[in-house]
Amino acid sequence: MIKRKLTSITATLTLLLVYLSAHNSIADESAPREKINVRLKPNASVTDRIVLLKDVADVEEGDPETVRQLQQLDLSEPPDESDSIVVSRSQVRIRLLLSGLPASRFLVFGANQCRIGQPSGGMVDEKTMLDLIRRDYSEQLRVAEHDLELRLLRPISLTHDYSNTSNDAISMKPYLPENVRAGTSTVRVAINVDGRLREVASITLEVKVFRTVSRAAQRIDREAYITEDDVVKERIALADAALREYATSVIGSQARRQLQPGEVINTRDIKAPPAPQDPIVIRPRDQITLVAQKGGITIKVNNAMALESGRIGDSIRVQNTRSNAIITGRIASRSTVEISF
Repeated sequence: MIKRKLTSITATLTLLLVYLSAHNSIADESAPREKINVRLKPNASVTDRIVLLKDVADVEEGDPETVRQLQQLDLSEPPDESDSIVVSRSQVRIRLLLSGLPASRFLVFGANQCRIGQPSGGMVDEKTMLDLIRRDYSEQLRVAEHDLELRLLRPISLTHDYSNTSNDAISMKPYLPENVRAGTSTVRVAINVDGRLREVASITLEVKVFRTVSRAAQRIDREAYITEDDVVKERIALADAALREYATSVIGSQARRQLQPGEVINTRDIKAPPAPQDPIVIRPRDQITLVAQKGGITIKVNNAMALESGRIGDSIRVQNTRSNAIITGRIASRSTVEISF
């Protein structure tokens, strides 16, 4: 059995394991949508100088920037060529806590542990290339790797045979198209042997991005507030344009237009509810006091009536009930309107 010393971060994780045992708030196996979900993979292979969270787990449900930051959390040094290391759920949980993320904000589930090793057995093959391309697409599109589906549109053609070349001597780097998007793309993969470029493989593939979208479960009228009963969730593949437009959160929003049953709700279909406004303090026919000030002189008229509703600071029309004169003033309080002269 090969033992391997992990980084100082992993040592810190072990010391904090008692803390997790005493606080069971993230031990639930379910995956509620309101939390950031971290799904641990059973196996992973890495070639970089550090093992990141994105290498061992899929991060789901958070806002894109938070997901990107969590994906870049460092966990360990990579294993040697003949070695392997294990990252457990507990280690991932504590690393998330060390990043400053509260336990109430995330849930770690999936495999109990992820075994990490170096790629072996025919490194220059279709699966390895697609895994590398999927990783880069995941970063560029800011989606989890399991939300991506890559399908080759034609077989990969290589001019060299790498079956007798040591994996340690081979490295590959994908070069994505300048405009990274879902759909049909051509990716070039540089294959290096002992640090020297051997060839560049051209790979044509179809990229699909799957997202959980909200569909209208029933007719939603224009200006209506959307509730949980109004929508159903469905996981579908989105085109590139729809990927930028689909709404991640719709509950509590207000419909900009009438939505028919079955429609996918996009960002252009909804708007934030209006901000709470100050209460109306004066209504038509309320008896008020008119106050006029100029220099050091203050004049008050008690026989006045409001003709309009308003909030503090609003301008409304008022009437002097003795003279029947109608003037405009600014509401200063629940019973006072200031006028200028």
